[in-house]
Amino acid sequence: MNGTHPKRGSIRGVEVRGEVLRGVIAGMGVFQTKALKLLNESGITEPRGHRWYPLESLILVFNKLADEGGVNLLRIIGASVIQNAQWPKEIDSLSKALYSVNTSYHMNHRRDGKELFDPVLGKTIEGGIGHNVIVPPTPDQNRVLYICDSFYPCEFDFGMASAFVRKFKPAGCSHHATIRHDAGRCRSRGGESCTFIIEW
Repeated sequence: MNGTHPKRGSIRGVEVRGEVLRGVIAGMGVFQTKALKLLNESGITEPRGHRWYPLESLILVFNKLADEGGVNLLRIIGASVIQNAQWPKEIDSLSKALYSVNTSYHMNHRRDGKELFDPVLGKTIEGGIGHNVIVPPTPDQNRVLYICDSFYPCEFDFGMASAFVRKFKPAGCSHHATIRHDAGRCRSRGGESCTFIIEW
């Protein structure tokens, strides 16, 4: 992460809100039944809102689904989560949407019982869960870098970012942006982070 943030810690002790878990499962389409079965094997039955669940269980489900349905399935799930989400009216551009992801990630996860967003100060709290960072363009560029080192799989994050690209047009642009994975490091190959290049 170019020294911007501390390194991500262990996934143990990290939990995800039930609302997020339910939203992700809803985006799995025909794989919902399989996902619920896998969660049940991890001790999670009928996930509910206003409760917290081990993130490790959800990541295990992602990994097993990828083994069965291929990594493109994770892209589809990630995109579906964004397409089905309700967005505040103020999130009306690609840049605002991308910048909102890191805040949302911290709002919906906690470590060792400690929530990672302070609603009073409106700030995220460092919890060793990774980040979703935007490197804005220079004046002569029509691109941003979207760097992820969260616990979620690369292809899931790619799917989410792809949905943002389709949903929101860049300011002053008459067409949608495009997205590709940087040819360098990748979490699926043992890297610490993934970099997505968004151009328009």
